[in-house]
Amino acid sequence: MTIVTPTSTVHLPSPTSTPNTWVAPEGKLELGAIRPVLRTTAALDAQTLSSEHFPAQPANIALSADFRVCFTSPHAAMDSGLLSFQEVRVHQLTCRQLWQHSQNNVVEAACTSPATASATPSFLGRGQGAHFRLRPARVLLDITSQGFQLHSLVSPTSAWLTHPRLFSAIHSDLSARLGTNQLSYFCPEPELLFAVPARDTLPAAQSVAAHWANSPALITVAPIRCHSGYPHVLTDW
Repeated sequence: MTIVTPTSTVHLPSPTSTPNTWVAPEGKLELGAIRPVLRTTAALDAQTLSSEHFPAQPANIALSADFRVCFTSPHAAMDSGLLSFQEVRVHQLTCRQLWQHSQNNVVEAACTSPATASATPSFLGRGQGAHFRLRPARVLLDITSQGFQLHSLVSPTSAWLTHPRLFSAIHSDLSARLGTNQLSYFCPEPELLFAVPARDTLPAAQSVAAHWANSPALITVAPIRCHSGYPHVLTDW
């Protein structure tokens, strides 16, 4: 599996071969429809349910002290569309299994979806790999320096920060484009992802906070760094 761009190719290991549907006593859970969702640890911890209600909380895995990954499914019982710990147990699965399936789904969808085939020549990332739209970050951010806004054509763009296989791939590609692997990322909403050189973190952070601090879909306005493929809030800037 590869991400192909006009200037570079990022190689990804092929997804593990697993059934698309898991048959459980309570019905079916289509593993091919599960997608990862980025959440902050603070946001999930704010749901202060007692321990007896723990099974009804969103199933999640910690990516770092700052971020967790949850999982959406068309069959989820919660109004949010997120699978709960209870549902994961009923379907005889583990959160780690969902995590692996969901990241495979992101890559497969980005490589095979009809939405990616309809990309126009103005979209960077066209080819026989995962397709993205890239444009200068300054289109939306009040900065004059280099940087990109990354947009996934099929999954929430923030999903690419939810697994080291995914985040490492885009980090490698963007590092090559920007000429440095010292990058700061911003993901204020599920469909918004920016990458700028670390030296431009301050003006980018100020712009992101000014535009999205009060967004109802807010994830975080804090700068994010890629550490071995995992998202961490950048504190030393």
